[in-house]
Amino acid sequence: SIRRRHRAGIESDSEVRGCVLDKPAQPRASARSMKASRSSIAIVDDDPVVLETLGDYLARIPEFASPLLFLSPKEAEPTLRRRRLDVVLVDLHLPGDSGVRYLGRLRRSGRVPNLIVYTASEDPELVVEAFRAGATGYIHKSCSLAEIVRRLIQLREGEPAIDSRTRGWLFDTYQGVLAKSAIPTLGPMETKVMQ
Repeated sequence: SIRRRHRAGIESDSEVRGCVLDKPAQPRASARSMKASRSSIAIVDDDPVVLETLGDYLARIPEFASPLLFLSPKEAEPTLRRRRLDVVLVDLHLPGDSGVRYLGRLRRSGRVPNLIVYTASEDPELVVEAFRAGATGYIHKSCSLAEIVRRLIQLREGEPAIDSRTRGWLFDTYQGVLAKSAIPTLGPMETKVMQ
């Protein structure tokens, strides 16, 4: 089956075509490399329906190789240790491991330049932790498949992969935090505008 083939990490002729990226800390360089060929993607999520649906959809998009699908970090480790990928989408709530810790391990490995959180969580603290751990994007699971593809194509072009819904609630959340903080450079009018 498609899922079994991808989960096992077995490549088909249409899969990864030499997308090896130099340095994870340089997303612009990654975008140039990703544009040259089909982007290699892995998805780590404990929900088999999410894996199958998103994997099948991305496999039909010309810019992407058929994604590798994994139900857990433990299942993904052997493949991710021996292969370089352009993007890994990671759920934050995974069995037996914290998605944030897993992002950190992937970032430190240097083998994946773009780590995208793909989760239903809207906890601002968790989002900040994910970015500190090395996430380069955040896509909420409520997004349509078409928006997920748009965000991943933006990533290929060197733009951040953050869906519009998440951008909105992050802005709203942190706008409120800034407005309530004791920043001495804000006067009464600026504070009112921020609120």
